[in-house]
Amino acid sequence: MPAYPEGHRQLDRGLLQRDLEAKARLADYAVTQLCFESSPLLDWLRRQREGGLALPVYAGIPGVIAHARLLSVALRIGLGPSTRALGRQRGLLGRLLRPAVYRPEGLARGLVPSLEEPGGFAGLHVYSFNQVGATRAWLEALCATHCASQAAASALSSPADSGAGIVKPVGRY
Repeated sequence: MPAYPEGHRQLDRGLLQRDLEAKARLADYAVTQLCFESSPLLDWLRRQREGGLALPVYAGIPGVIAHARLLSVALRIGLGPSTRALGRQRGLLGRLLRPAVYRPEGLARGLVPSLEEPGGFAGLHVYSFNQVGATRAWLEALCATHCASQAAASALSSPADSGAGIVKPVGRY
């Protein structure tokens, strides 16, 4: 089930919350919209847990992608808060305009503690934007560094799927 920590440009936050609560009774898990900062994700999850949401929730993060393409996607799907966050990062807006690659190491580091906590994120949902090879390599390196076993790598999307993957943490980081 989709979840919107940063809201949706066409939907009222109250409506989004009511829909989330109604769908939670029928869903097995939730996946958040794409976000670039850990704090809005963590704050939203805390509020949802305090409100009684018990479903596993996967944090939606971008995979490895060219900065310019990432900015284009973010603007097209209406990620205002996240897009502004990218611009606030030191010199990032300038780097977005030249051919360079975004890797979500900082974002992942901000979310890792939540993966260990009861009621924290169940894992990461990685939006690869069809950059499956580069994103998978990044995820495998992340797992080699942070996962207790390589079993998490098997939870990644195969190259034949849509390109998005869910990484489920295995053991402690």
